[in-house]
Amino acid sequence: MQALYNPALDRLVLAGSTDEAEVALFSRDELPADASPAGLDRMAEDGSALRLPAGADGGYLLHLYVDEEPPPEIAAWLDADDSLEYEFATDTGAIAFGGVESAHDGFRADESIRTDAEIPAGRYKAVAFHTSYPDERIEEALVLKLGESGANKVHRPARVLVAAALLFVTLVIMGFADSAWYFAAAAAVAAAAAIWTRTMTDTAEFRRLKAEKDAIEREFPSIVITLERITSAGATG
Repeated sequence: MQALYNPALDRLVLAGSTDEAEVALFSRDELPADASPAGLDRMAEDGSALRLPAGADGGYLLHLYVDEEPPPEIAAWLDADDSLEYEFATDTGAIAFGGVESAHDGFRADESIRTDAEIPAGRYKAVAFHTSYPDERIEEALVLKLGESGANKVHRPARVLVAAALLFVTLVIMGFADSAWYFAAAAAVAAAAAIWTRTMTDTAEFRRLKAEKDAIEREFPSIVITLERITSAGATG
């Protein structure tokens, strides 16, 4: 599925993840045949890939503004000391955001790693920012929307799995140090946690809460990029 630019909207919301601690906004016009440092370097040099060191592996959320400024509630959290200016170009308007490992023609569609999108073709002045709002802002928004009870319910499966994992490791260590019975107890803990989590997350209420949680989290980008058109496709100057 592609995110389509709509002038009536103020942004595109694009998600991606990386195993190489680096993401990129890039044109899909002429992608390298396969993932290679040389291919990515070429794209960066010709303006078709804006590379963004992420600092860590994991998922990242981009808010992309085309000929628009971020609203005050987003602009307030942009880190001006950690910005990057770039001239970004796309001849067709076909772009993507994701881990640098996805910037090649052989990439198999996976929306958890890369999101494709369409914007007006042309050359842009791009300014990229990391955001600096504290994590508790997201939790405050969740509680405001879902209530204390709803926020606790949507977090509970992850908390149970973390607690079960810690108990599992403890029991395995005790099994090596003392009795093999602890191994059986560890297996029982893992099975019980898996069954409970599956039962909990398979309810209509949890699916509703999870959908609302995802929608709230999409309002908190980790990266913001503004694109200001310099020329349209086919224009000169």
